[in-house]
Amino acid sequence: MSLSIRQWLAEYNIQLTQLKTPGAQTAGIAFRLVQDMQVKSLTTFDICPFAEVLELPWSLAWQQMQPAADLTVELLRVWHRKKPLKRNEGTWLAFQIAYLRALHQILEQENRILRPWLNRASLLAQLPTQPSKQALGDPQLQGLLKTLRPGRLSDTQAEQALSLLGESFLGQQMNNLAIAWLMANGAEETEAKLIVQRLVYALPGYLLEAIAFNALPLAQLQKFVRLGNIPSTPEALGQLAASPDNLELETEPTTEFAPPGLTPTAIDLHRESYRASLLKALGTPVLEEPFALKDLYIPLKGIEINSAKGEKAPSPVDLMEWATNQLADLETVAVVEAPPGAGKTSFCQLFAAKVAQELYPVWMPVSIRLRDASLCRSLAQTLATAFPLGKFTDADGWLVPPHPPVLLILDGLDELPRSPQTERHLSTFLDQVSQFIAQSTNASGRPRHKIVLTLSSGILEGAYSSKPLQPRGLSQQFRRIVIQPLDQEQLKLWFKQWSKLQSKYIAQGYFNFLKQSGVFHFKPDVKDFANFVHQPLMMLLAGILHRDGWLDESILPLPGSKVKFEIHDRLCRWLLGEPPDTMSAAERMHLPVREGLAHACRSPEAIANLLQGRSPGAVLLQMEVAALNIIQSSEKSIATKPAEQMTLPALYFGISSDDRQTTKIEFSHPSLGEYLAGVAIAQQLKILAQQVQDPYGEVKFAINSPDEVASHLYSLLCFGILPPLVEQVAIEYLRREEARSRSAFSFEILSDRLYRFYRSYCRGRWLDTGIAHKVRANNSLNALQIDAAVGLNTFLLLCACHREALLDFCPCGEPTILEEFDPDQLLTLIGRTTVLSPIAFWQRARGSLHQLSLDGACLHYAMLAAANFWKSSFFKAELVGANLTDANLQEANLSWANLTGANLAGANLTAAKLEGANLTGANLCGATLQLASLTNACLYQAQLDNATKDYAEKNGALFSLEQYQACQKALASLEDTRTASFEASHDGDQTLLLIQHGQGSVVGATTTNADLMEGETVLLE
Repeated sequence: MSLSIRQWLAEYNIQLTQLKTPGAQTAGIAFRLVQDMQVKSLTTFDICPFAEVLELPWSLAWQQMQPAADLTVELLRVWHRKKPLKRNEGTWLAFQIAYLRALHQILEQENRILRPWLNRASLLAQLPTQPSKQALGDPQLQGLLKTLRPGRLSDTQAEQALSLLGESFLGQQMNNLAIAWLMANGAEETEAKLIVQRLVYALPGYLLEAIAFNALPLAQLQKFVRLGNIPSTPEALGQLAASPDNLELETEPTTEFAPPGLTPTAIDLHRESYRASLLKALGTPVLEEPFALKDLYIPLKGIEINSAKGEKAPSPVDLMEWATNQLADLETVAVVEAPPGAGKTSFCQLFAAKVAQELYPVWMPVSIRLRDASLCRSLAQTLATAFPLGKFTDADGWLVPPHPPVLLILDGLDELPRSPQTERHLSTFLDQVSQFIAQSTNASGRPRHKIVLTLSSGILEGAYSSKPLQPRGLSQQFRRIVIQPLDQEQLKLWFKQWSKLQSKYIAQGYFNFLKQSGVFHFKPDVKDFANFVHQPLMMLLAGILHRDGWLDESILPLPGSKVKFEIHDRLCRWLLGEPPDTMSAAERMHLPVREGLAHACRSPEAIANLLQGRSPGAVLLQMEVAALNIIQSSEKSIATKPAEQMTLPALYFGISSDDRQTTKIEFSHPSLGEYLAGVAIAQQLKILAQQVQDPYGEVKFAINSPDEVASHLYSLLCFGILPPLVEQVAIEYLRREEARSRSAFSFEILSDRLYRFYRSYCRGRWLDTGIAHKVRANNSLNALQIDAAVGLNTFLLLCACHREALLDFCPCGEPTILEEFDPDQLLTLIGRTTVLSPIAFWQRARGSLHQLSLDGACLHYAMLAAANFWKSSFFKAELVGANLTDANLQEANLSWANLTGANLAGANLTAAKLEGANLTGANLCGATLQLASLTNACLYQAQLDNATKDYAEKNGALFSLEQYQACQKALASLEDTRTASFEASHDGDQTLLLIQHGQGSVVGATTTNADLMEGETVLLE
């Protein structure tokens, strides 16, 4: 015999939906219901709220799941007050609560994504209101409902359920019922199974929460979710780690058998609720797909970096195993390095969940995104801004006993917001980490907590020292590992998982495409694409595109920046329902969706749900505006209305809540959001080059005056340093716009307008007008930092735009135009950027300096190590003491440059022009001088290895300072003679005619003199 709670409530004219807010009414109803059950001699197994809810259609069941779970909680408490619950009784009710809440959250996610199956489920909403006629009539569903009403659960089965959860007999019964219910509401079988699998992943968190918030009624269940004694001594830590059964001691009447240092304590509900949230997050869908991260996650491998010199271990190790082993080393910080998209954040999520489920209370994991933090005076204060729940600065916070030791998983050091209080925000943060380790010790003097830090490759060296090539003591403090690209073994496992989630046919097709293209073997013509798809994120995105016919051979030979843009561009067009290039829109809309594979394609229903009657262009514009607002905000998130959240695709935007329960949207992944932001920035830059006609027929720019241009650029570029991906996307977008219509956009015009702004910027004009102060709203940077960010970002865009326009970019001005030229202009810009970081310019711009014209520039003691100066010109430039270690100076023109005391160790000077260059005291050890021209170059007291010295001697270099000075005097005298002779042969008035060459150099209209140098001014009669 079983009791229907809904029918019982209907007799009292009560609907479950009336109990949405737990309170006295729910408790009173539970008390009366238990009384009636006792009168009828019914037990807890005679009620099954989960089954009762799932006999209803989606529109009704979704509304009743949370009230049903809350009512079950009150029933549990009432039953316990009447008599202690047995283990199997408590397990039965706890599973009802956990499954109801887990399924409700999964359905919330499905509704946020606007799944097509919900369209079909909504058709069942128009049902009679009588409770007896509301149930679904699906035969399979009705048969499975009978297996749970009445319930049967032995003590052995209860223990199995608590140990195996979704894999247990009880778990399988409830899983099968959920699958049948989803199918009855319109979901396909594979799709339903994937949804329920996400529920199973999240179930441990909901079960932990149910037990923690009902600790007394469910005392016998506590040890299965690791609720118990908190270790307070190192010996207890080791004993508890070796024997987790000690956790059961909390339920014993005394603690005389507990090991020393192991003390039963009250359950901290805030801490347990957070621990449960780490496990609940495992049920989150990946990038709008129906599956979860664990369904596709491949164990990552990494190579350890053993010393400050960057020496790497010979073979990779399992990343999860390495991180777990690091927990035994409390003296150091575990550092995980990798480029974006390599899986750092996914690893953090799974590692935190693993520790929460398997190692608690030996370790209490706390995962913090550093982009949510604000730099303060100590690490505890800094982390408290991102994680106020932990009360890290309080005397009773999570960092002090009796709370367990904390494993701080700090994700994304490079995303830590800049601070107005310090220029070295990253190194300051690392100093705080060092102080925290030294100060947070236990009674034995050893550090009590452990820190795991993730960051992008190369960030640690730059953050730790202003001389990044000579880091100080990195090996003593950090244990570093670099995540490796997916190898052959990992790729095989990935395709095996992909075939389960999609179909064998889809997975085999994707595999064959990559194999036949030579991607797995990194063939030279597809190397850039191969590098991308060996990263987990791009592997998934490319797989989604290939699945729906959006990936073909045309993308394979593209260079790196174009590959990124093309993949993101196609992904966006795929999302909005545009047809692939080989297919018309009509053909795309009429493609048949094979039965059973609706989860493995972008169906017309899904597209219609996203568009909601709007045009794809309108949706794309909304996405780009939101992305630009997010990247310009100091918190990298923006508050929006619930209605707006539902109109933005979950593929690109996620929802987060702060400590004030304010709902905000943020990027689902930085790479996806930065693509949209790059397009939005490109569109704003395009406006600068747009010309319009006024009512009188005169043509002018849409943004015309210098002040308007400055206001536009400060508003656009004030958010901080431009991310590399955003710059690449913006330039590629503009490149395509110019190819589409040169009359609509021209890099040459944009370069000219940006340069005019840049020239005024360098002279301090915009700082004087106070534009930086006007754009400070919602910006964490101060006015000087905003000004520096705008200057650096403009410089980066100028470098890229001039290369695209095939124009020379002179950061210090054209030397032949004296009123424009300022030899210190670039060095001054570099100095202004130090308010962001002492090496901000070096870190961000060193890869963008090729093909510059720096003739006559003064760059004394500039930090330019590892910079890319390919084909740049430094004719007669001043580079005294400059750090050019490992710089790329291939084909660079350094003729007559002053490189006295410069550090060129390891520099690539292949085919460089060094005629007459002053290299006195320069360090050229390890430099590559193949094909370099060294005629009359001064190598007095220069540091040379034997091979470099031999080459220099054979190619006309001078090793005596007197010889070099004599050479200079002779050449100067010869130049004076030529000048006097030239002037004498041109008496009388002459007209100076300047003709602009295609790349900006000035040449004569007719010239046959082979000695004329590029850029020379010629007098014509």
